[in-house]
Amino acid sequence: RKMTWSWICEFKKETGLSPVEFKSKLRIKKAKELVYTDPNVSVASLVEALGFCDPSYFYKEFHAVCGEGFREFRLRTRAQLAFRYEQLTYWLMIAKHLNTVAEFMKNGFDIVFFPEIL
Repeated sequence: RKMTWSWICEFKKETGLSPVEFKSKLRIKKAKELVYTDPNVSVASLVEALGFCDPSYFYKEFHAVCGEGFREFRLRTRAQLAFRYEQLTYWLMIAKHLNTVAEFMKNGFDIVFFPEIL
């Protein structure tokens, strides 16, 4: 579709963003999703997959859209994912323990609960 001045004005009125700003936000949102999926994804892969011309432009756009640098975002994301993994491991250990307790009770054994374990 041909972008006329009236179309651009209508687009900005509807979205609150110019078409260029809108496209930039979409690309950065996709970059963040890719980092959440794989926190070790290379910047070169992101730049290529998202159609940026070079890494420096990607870094500039990322900072403009997110208000933080890509490196800081990636480090924070890695820390969040590591923390979630620790939480998941803990809850899986609890679930395994509770499953063992349920098996003992099903077989008629009395269980003494120790609150410090749970």
